[in-house]
Amino acid sequence: MAIGLASLVARGRTRSSRWTLGLLAWVTVAAALWVPHPVESRAPAEPASSSLFQDAAYWHPQAAHQSLAFRGRPAASVDPRRETWLVVGGSVTYGAGVAPEETYTAVAERLLRASGRPVDLLNAGAEGWNLQAIDRWLQDMGDRLAPRGIVLVSILNNATLPIPGLRPAACDASLLAAFACNRWRSAFFLRWPKVLLPKFRNAERHEVLLRELLARETDLGREVILMDEPSEAQIHGGAFRWFGADGYRDATRRVAAEFDLVLHPVHDALAALPRGEAFLDGIHPTPAAHRVWGRRLFEIFVDRERRLAP
Repeated sequence: MAIGLASLVARGRTRSSRWTLGLLAWVTVAAALWVPHPVESRAPAEPASSSLFQDAAYWHPQAAHQSLAFRGRPAASVDPRRETWLVVGGSVTYGAGVAPEETYTAVAERLLRASGRPVDLLNAGAEGWNLQAIDRWLQDMGDRLAPRGIVLVSILNNATLPIPGLRPAACDASLLAAFACNRWRSAFFLRWPKVLLPKFRNAERHEVLLRELLARETDLGREVILMDEPSEAQIHGGAFRWFGADGYRDATRRVAAEFDLVLHPVHDALAALPRGEAFLDGIHPTPAAHRVWGRRLFEIFVDRERRLAP
């Protein structure tokens, strides 16, 4: 666009060429302002309608999730004779920076099968997701997959993303509107969260969403395991890079208690690793940390089995 505008006023341009370039510039601006924002999907059925601005993936619901193609394998490869669990979370659960087979979900599944427990753990993590994105996806999934339960990992590094209660229709009006709304959200809400977030009561909204999610999953007969997302600062001290982490953690514990659930920690197990070997960037675990986390999840399943035994 900048090059086109510069060429519009360049010396040597004829009047007709300037008119042509000017017309092209106006067409470009008009397209950005009025062309509807597309919602990408590879799902066989049309995806559920949703607000583009509220989409935590910024541009469209994760197409892989809509087609139930989880990281590492598609749902079609899951044996219905085995117990199936969904492990939902953000980029930490997805395994940003590590291979699919190195994620804690894959590690726990291998340990379960090696111990004679035929359980499928599907990695349903998605980069950039917060609790609202997970809640919406679980609703959209409906009965396309009938898991025994879900492992829900608190997404503290994404918790400060706005979770608005209203749908700003103007932000879905066009490509430019959606882009501007998302850029505004990123620049202001994440750069100065201490100033802006308390006003919008985001932690309270997080608590309400979690309560609704757990109530719905319980009504569907699914079990829920809650795990606390660790961080470098949580283990070794220092300022947590995302404001309000403790508030979200406390809210999660309150809601968990209402449903007789426990928020299982992971940071205590990761503390055994040498400093600098647990996280790639302070948030995303290394392969070594995923192995420790996977064993913790395996132990949770074993303990659950003991409690349910007659």
